[in-house]
Amino acid sequence: MILAHNHPGGSAAPSEADVSLTLELHETLRRIGITLFDHIISAENESFSFLLSGLMPDASGNASPLTAGQNTILYHY
Repeated sequence: MILAHNHPGGSAAPSEADVSLTLELHETLRRIGITLFDHIISAENESFSFLLSGLMPDASGNASPLTAGQNTILYHY
C-alpha cells in the first residue's frame, strides 16, 4: 500500500500528525499482513516521500528519527 495526500498551498514537509499517522498505520497494517511501502505528501511545487527520505519504518518498525517540518523535500517541480 502507498499512502498519499496533499498539503494545499503549503510545504510538503511532513507535520507531526503525518509522522504519527505513518508510524501508526505502518504498525497496524503490518499486524494484518499488509505492507505500507511509502507515504507521499504533495504540495504546490514539491513532494516528500517517507521511503526515499529513509524515514519509512522497516519490517521491524525501525525508522530514522524525524522532526516535524524537517527540510527533507525531495522533489521540486
